[in-house]
Amino acid sequence: RFYYFEKRTELHNECYWKGKNISDWKLEFKESNKLAPFVGLKNLGCTCYMNSLLQVFFNFIPFRESLLRCKCKEEKKNSLYQVKKVFYSLKYLQIDYYTPSDSPDNFDQEKLNVHQQMDVDEFFGNLLDKIENRLKNTKNDNLVKYFFQGRQNDMLTFQEGCKHHRTNINNFYSIQLQIQ
Repeated sequence: RFYYFEKRTELHNECYWKGKNISDWKLEFKESNKLAPFVGLKNLGCTCYMNSLLQVFFNFIPFRESLLRCKCKEEKKNSLYQVKKVFYSLKYLQIDYYTPSDSPDNFDQEKLNVHQQMDVDEFFGNLLDKIENRLKNTKNDNLVKYFFQGRQNDMLTFQEGCKHHRTNINNFYSIQLQIQ
């Protein structure tokens, strides 16, 4: 616990989080004989899509660390704040799993229904869009594009004997793959 409080104080003093009170964090402590060096996320119902995506983002270390260092205006009810809180909890808490109990209520005033399964690709796009909007006009406004945006070059060539071709370049965040 003491390690956690040292880190919490360090980040709090750097203004990564709104508020100076520990009650702002609403973190649960649970004494346990920790079986693994990692912290899991508790499923709140039909939130496995959200938990798996947050775990993937957390384990993408350059993205995680860049996001945790972002300095921007924070409100408790926004995606960036909630993702940073989850990342911080997964990184520093000494428990088996973290319960993101207030995260579903705080994604930019959009309440997630924990009793309804959602498509992870749809959640991925929405979450990246919300984080990108929160980072606009900051020094980190290209963070999402840097880590996740790709470019697709579609080239249309015409029949033999014709030297004309048409090229179309599109940006993307995810690629759809057909699997039989």
